[in-house]
Amino acid sequence: MSTLSASVRRAIDGLVAVAFVVVFVAASGLSTPGALGAGPSGAGPRGTGSLGAAPRGAGPLDVDPIGASPDPTGPFPALEAGSTTGAGGPDPGDPSAGPPAGTAPPFPGWGTPVLVENFSGPNLDLSRWGVYDSPDQTPPRSPDAVRVSNGELQLIGGFDATLGKDLSGGVESTLNQLYGRWEARIRVDRGAGYSGVVLLWPQTENWPTDGEVDIAEVNTGTRQSAVNFLHNGVEDDKIGHVMTADFTAWHTVAVEWLPGQVTFYLDGAVVFSQTGPTYVPGTSPMHLTLQLDQGCDDFIECRNASTPDQVTMHIDWVKAYRLPF
Repeated sequence: MSTLSASVRRAIDGLVAVAFVVVFVAASGLSTPGALGAGPSGAGPRGTGSLGAAPRGAGPLDVDPIGASPDPTGPFPALEAGSTTGAGGPDPGDPSAGPPAGTAPPFPGWGTPVLVENFSGPNLDLSRWGVYDSPDQTPPRSPDAVRVSNGELQLIGGFDATLGKDLSGGVESTLNQLYGRWEARIRVDRGAGYSGVVLLWPQTENWPTDGEVDIAEVNTGTRQSAVNFLHNGVEDDKIGHVMTADFTAWHTVAVEWLPGQVTFYLDGAVVFSQTGPTYVPGTSPMHLTLQLDQGCDDFIECRNASTPDQVTMHIDWVKAYRLPF
């Protein structure tokens, strides 16, 4: 392939992507992306930060993405309102279990997960996860805000009296892959000033050119909604969607990233899908990040009198699958 011209390679890649999407839709019984109601370009997170002092990104122990800073071109309400409401109650806690009853199964053929993390040990497995250490960055993060307890990962936000500011925490997976399926079972405590985030970040750190896939950003203090976002390209083309559910209760959020198509799930049901090269990344492998982002802007509500001393994002488990073909 290296001897082919760039135009020929693009043509071949396009044909492969179209064929793959046709197979995907036929095999899974999904409706077309148009039927899912892809909305206009949204205004949401841009992702920045660093584990030392770097631009936005998430390389193992070197970078610190944020998936929830405001978009400079418009306010949060520019997002499309979602028509799908979450189940509102607990879903199965066993990461090996299938989707809840009455919901759509994932695309058939994913096979055995390449990553299953139950957070059942006394400490975080640092061969699988990098921990952010960037108290002087925006948002500020500390390793002290990350802990494994009671069989879950906890990312804790609160005011640090020594530094005189709110701190939070985040981790990133060391597994990078081009395309696949990722799942996480999460809930987020109520409390303005913090956004619970599950996203995919490019291995290259080349943002926005190589894209960003925001699986869920629980940015409101009441936790009664979350947003999906796609970013892609040098101009940061983006599109977003709002999910309605009580995220103080357990929910499973998931994404399937295929050549030319991204599909988002809530508790096993499709909530949003997008096709085509404008919004769908495809130029770099990506990895999963889990973040509790401190903020005070148009996207993340500012801390107020109702915010508790500590706000925690709880992650019960995560799974990842490689593209089966």
